[in-house]
Order: sequence, then structure tokens, then C-alpha cells
Amino acid sequence: MTIHDAAPEQPTSLPDLLKARLPFLRRDTLKRVSDVVEALIQAQSTCHRRLGTFLPSDMSPEARKKRLQRCFQDQQLSGEVFLDVLLPLLPPGKLVFAMD
Repeated sequence: MTIHDAAPEQPTSLPDLLKARLPFLRRDTLKRVSDVVEALIQAQSTCHRRLGTFLPSDMSPEARKKRLQRCFQDQQLSGEVFLDVLLPLLPPGKLVFAMD
């Protein structure tokens, strides 16, 4: 196999995808965002109390609450940042977007 025959490198996990799309974020911020995005997907809710139950289980409830607060109050994490990551991942065609 030659170098040009190899498959292009594609991120296979959420942390890898975030790191590839948001290289300007610090490592701790990337980890926090990854944890919170996974919690959002699993919880299917934006309720902080519910989200906290889906964060890593080795954290105390107070630590989970603070982790969520830091993520949602981080100045680097604007809506535009999330759109830059998520929009390219959506399938082509018409989509309906609902926001609370």
C-alpha cells in the first residue's frame, strides 16, 4: 500500500472531532465540551439537573453542576462555535430546527 492509497484520517470519536474542528480550544475546555455534548445527546434535554446525571459518574453532584456552569458560561463557546462543528455533520436536505 502506498501513502496515497490510505483512507483519509477522519475523527472517530467526539473528542477527536471537536479537537479537529476547534483546534484553538484548550484541552480542558475540549474535554468539558465533549462531556456536555455527550450528556445533551443522552439526556435529550437541556435541563441542568438532568444533564448532570449523564456526566462522568466519578464526579460528585456539586462537581457536575460546576462543570455544566463552566461550559455554558465559557466566553470561547459561542453558538457560532457549535454551528461550525455541527452543521457539516448534518445530512443534506431540508431540516427542521426547533429551539427553546
